[in-house]
Amino acid sequence: MPKLLTPMIGLFLVGTAAQASVVEFYFSPTNSLSGVPNEYTANINPTVLLDQKAYLWVAVLRPDIWNGINMGWDQDVTGGFMYNPSWGAPITRRWETSSDFNPVPDDLINLVAVVAAGLGEPADPLHYFDAANNRGHYVLGELSFSTPAEVRMFAGGGGITRKGGGTREIVIFGRGGPNDPDLYVVPEPTGLLLLGIAAVALRRR
Repeated sequence: MPKLLTPMIGLFLVGTAAQASVVEFYFSPTNSLSGVPNEYTANINPTVLLDQKAYLWVAVLRPDIWNGINMGWDQDVTGGFMYNPSWGAPITRRWETSSDFNPVPDDLINLVAVVAAGLGEPADPLHYFDAANNRGHYVLGELSFSTPAEVRMFAGGGGITRKGGGTREIVIFGRGGPNDPDLYVVPEPTGLLLLGIAAVALRRR
């Protein structure tokens, strides 16, 4: 079951109106736009090897547009960046170029759209639209970690905001249970390391 954010039920809410909009953040080892990542459909959080890229995805209900994403990770991010694609004529960007796209070294990002398009535009090239569930699945960016870790996402002080506001916003982090890490980072399996060492030894003979 996906993890919701609050101390009680894991729910991150903005505003007081009865209607709610939902945005879902999750990791996948793939950035393929050929379909909805398996991690989302199977409700699982992925495992990646050290320094392997973990792609951060966001599922957005249409026609919602998210114009502010201030968030971070509880483990040291050692590589990666958030994407800022552009499209159309005149060029429309996802985020203002002055946004903080770099999660290194503070393990935080701050993405802002004022005159930019924000996240949720159908013209954004980095997404797959799941018409059956009325959700666009957008690749937000990529991260890598150089030490084994159980990684959890959290909303930063600036929050995660939807264009127009005025309704309760529900932010969901991860696809596992409420206490599960959102991403597992593990060392390379010993067997693969031994095979690699053996291959090097054979080449030297």
